[in-house]
Amino acid sequence: MKYYKSTPGKNVLWESIRFMIPEHVEAIRRQKEENKKLPPPLLDEQQLSEIGMVIMESLHQQQVIKIVYWQDGFYHEVNGIVSRIDKQLSQIKMLHDDDFTYIQIKWLKSVERL
Repeated sequence: MKYYKSTPGKNVLWESIRFMIPEHVEAIRRQKEENKKLPPPLLDEQQLSEIGMVIMESLHQQQVIKIVYWQDGFYHEVNGIVSRIDKQLSQIKMLHDDDFTYIQIKWLKSVERL
């Protein structure tokens, strides 16, 4: 006794798996993006102190620095000059390529002089 119908070259039982509705395709794509996300950085006091010194040098001496920071699960990199430090909002205002970027201090990964 046959438990499934078959046609020459095709297995009818598994034929319906080939079809995916757009919502499923979108959900699979979103899940893949979620799996790529990284956790935020955890820095100790010494690393934070070194980062603070480099940021203050950039602010007072107009020195170009490279900042690597975390945002929404991904690390980003920006080169520029620190133009302002907002202690109330805990963020840095960076000037780069005639544009401004605001970076949260708690999401800083690394800072280095260029």
